[in-house]
Amino acid sequence: MKVAVLILIIAASQACVFEIRSAVFYPNGTQEISRDWLIVDFENNYGYEIFDVDIGDIAKLPVVRNGERVKVDPYKNLTPRDFPLIVRADIKTFPDRSEVEYSIRNLGKPVKIEISIPIFRDFISCEKCEVLNESIVFRKEFAENETANFTISTSRQFSIPDATISFSYEDSIPLNFTASIPVSIEKGRSNKWIGIFNITNTIDKEADIKATALVEFQNGSRIELFNESFRLEAGKSFTRSAEVVSDDVPIFILKMNARVLDFCMLRIIPAYEINGRYVVGQALLKGISYFPPVPFLPFMPTPEIPTLPTPPAETPVSREFIEGGTIRIIIPERIPKEITFPNLAVTFFSLAGLFIVTVFFPVRSRRGIVAIRKHEKVARIFFPKFRIYCPPSSPLSFGIMVEPDEETVSALLANGLSRDYAEAIAVAAKVKKPLIVDREDVARIALSLGIPVIAYGKLG
Repeated sequence: MKVAVLILIIAASQACVFEIRSAVFYPNGTQEISRDWLIVDFENNYGYEIFDVDIGDIAKLPVVRNGERVKVDPYKNLTPRDFPLIVRADIKTFPDRSEVEYSIRNLGKPVKIEISIPIFRDFISCEKCEVLNESIVFRKEFAENETANFTISTSRQFSIPDATISFSYEDSIPLNFTASIPVSIEKGRSNKWIGIFNITNTIDKEADIKATALVEFQNGSRIELFNESFRLEAGKSFTRSAEVVSDDVPIFILKMNARVLDFCMLRIIPAYEINGRYVVGQALLKGISYFPPVPFLPFMPTPEIPTLPTPPAETPVSREFIEGGTIRIIIPERIPKEITFPNLAVTFFSLAGLFIVTVFFPVRSRRGIVAIRKHEKVARIFFPKFRIYCPPSSPLSFGIMVEPDEETVSALLANGLSRDYAEAIAVAAKVKKPLIVDREDVARIALSLGIPVIAYGKLG
């Protein structure tokens, strides 16, 4: 995390503490918070010096002068929590176009939300939003529990890229400190020594006071006169008097502590990571794609190829005639190296060529792969150089969710496949991308539909 990025965003705010959540929103209404941490950015605007400043249980500052600004990274990470915000995208298709309706629901306090989507090739128009600087922009101030939406019209087949969503929620956090409040002591005498103690609250906040009055004699001994705790409102005074009998001149002492209980603003903002740095103030909103369904071809079982019996290998022999008409048969002990090496070389390059033609070229040229959550570790090998597509029933946190054709899914379910595999094959047929598989029956069905497969593990 680069501190410079955080400072640029925080500098314009009046909050004293920032809670930053690294967030990714998905068009199916879910979100992923990968990190949640705190930053202190406190400025003393009280008009006087303050001491022993406690900002919740996050940070403790020994002294902050009037007008001074203190920034602290307490290295305090929190348990990740979701934002009270739901973003969902629904697709409607027509013969000549598609419409994507984004629905935003605010479950938290009032908040201003802005969504910015880069202009993409298939964009036609938008409703309840505007086009600004090559971006589709939606802005609105939401009340608590309010829902709003906007609609984007596109070509029938489309791919909406990743977008950003900006917002910030506000809360309060306890702020306690010690203030310097003036005290005075007046000393008089009649037949006794009299001490008059006065405390005046000159600040604009009420203060919790702890006051202890003492008298000290010339021999070094001390006597406590009173010990009181009370709350003193702004502009009010506290006065107490005490009498002491002594032939010597006594010294009156007043110990006082004024503690102010206040609060400051906690601002909760999103962030997202890009190239090892955090962009603070915005979350990532994942894109969404739609490809029209392709005609479904019924599954045809792969015909079995009859296995012919292997003819017995002919043993190379060398025949020599010797005297008497007898034949001597010589059987070589091994195949000469000159014959073995060319055959192995031909076999190796044939297999390598088969892999390049059937797997490498299709995957490399299409720059995309279809996977389900079960194959997440394998999919991460290809990400981010390849786009990872996934079905709604088994989404990946870094994948692009694609709605499959339901007729295709139903036909595949009838062939005995589970829903996640059925939807994955339908998505692969839609986007025309290879499919990651670990089962032979899934691979056979995908291949029968003309879908390249990337198989791993022991197929069964």
